[in-house]
Amino acid sequence: GQDGTYYQRVPLREITIEPDKCAVTITENGSASQLKWGQDFIMRGSAVSPDVSIEAPVVFVGYGVRTPDGKYDDYAGVDVKGKIVAALNGAPPSLPSELRAHLSATREKLRTAREHGVVGVLVLWTAKDDKILPWPRVVIGTGFPSMRWLGPDGIPSDSFPDIKVTAILSQLASERLFQHAPKSWTEIQRDAEASKPQGFLLPVTASMR
Repeated sequence: GQDGTYYQRVPLREITIEPDKCAVTITENGSASQLKWGQDFIMRGSAVSPDVSIEAPVVFVGYGVRTPDGKYDDYAGVDVKGKIVAALNGAPPSLPSELRAHLSATREKLRTAREHGVVGVLVLWTAKDDKILPWPRVVIGTGFPSMRWLGPDGIPSDSFPDIKVTAILSQLASERLFQHAPKSWTEIQRDAEASKPQGFLLPVTASMR
């Protein structure tokens, strides 16, 4: 510890979101639709920058996970470098429980996304998610600040600066992404429950701040 004690001083960073300054816009076939905070989306804020924005094509990547042995890989066959990925919560039900819990962690999903050159993430909220944690409760949670400890280099823990913005979309907003996609929202959730890897380019571009 410090000064002959068992205590150590740990620098922390507090992150508070400002909803009125946040925005998510989805553009399809030249038509832009601005989503509403709390109704369509929420954000947790950036641990490394007080103000950041991106605009890029959106690629769906299933659960957004890859097992260490490579037998399950939602990123297989899709180009996500410089793009925003849309991913479901959780991990394939067929995986062993400990591995599934590990890969479901936000930290691990962001790490995998960074390794593939992703610049932004949209988390898709499903009917199954809503049974576990109703969307209104998720929105309430964003009102509380989050904390990160800072390393000696000043970088916050579990932060991935290359991934500029992350947001969570409600069920309705998530479904709208797939209106003209190769698979419907119903098919997406069905195949996810069947632990089928799935990834493809969506016909939309997202702008996030």
